[in-house]
Amino acid sequence: MSDFKSVRIYPLGMALGTLLAISFVLCVISGLTFPTATMYQAWLPLLPGVTWISWPSVFLGLIESFAYGW
Repeated sequence: MSDFKSVRIYPLGMALGTLLAISFVLCVISGLTFPTATMYQAWLPLLPGVTWISWPSVFLGLIESFAYGW
């Protein structure tokens, strides 16, 4: 047990936040590319204040996704 290393919080938070932000952007792009595939309805309840689709809503969703990663 002496080989246990502590987890550094800042790099982990940045990595998870970036991963969720990139995932959100990919979902928005795929939703615009394939409008009949309504996968955005799955994450709309998870992101309060985000609607489909406007620039302020995309930026809010990006910020919220990053914050959820942290």
